[in-house]
Amino acid sequence: MASTTALTAFDLDISRPADAHTYHIDAVFWSMFEHSLIEEGTLTVVAKATRSPSEVIVTLAIQGTIALVCDRSLEAFDYPIALNKEITFRLGYENKEIDEDLYVIEQGTTSINLAQHLYDFISLAVPMKKVHPCFSTDKPLI
Repeated sequence: MASTTALTAFDLDISRPADAHTYHIDAVFWSMFEHSLIEEGTLTVVAKATRSPSEVIVTLAIQGTIALVCDRSLEAFDYPIALNKEITFRLGYENKEIDEDLYVIEQGTTSINLAQHLYDFISLAVPMKKVHPCFSTDKPLI
């Protein structure tokens, strides 16, 4: 993980939940994570928090492209990413992860850092078999 200063660029202020926040992901973002499967990519994230007395729901719209290498030809290509995700943060007395999309945060929390969540969502969108688009219309061999 990179320095805390670099990560604060991905803090979401939940004290003003009505505002939508836009984040830009580029090479600097990928360099924050050691041994990242993704090294290049440009994406835009729009995050919006909805707050109730007992929880905060963060909706994320992630769009852009990441650079991948084809498993078949070893040629680099841009892979499109378009994700809509939702994370629920329940207000409680300690910080802990309940599930991949459900967390408990302390009641006095005013901001949530989204960097690790964004990295995880985008990394999980990478297909197991990375195939260049020129091969994607191939029919299976029988």
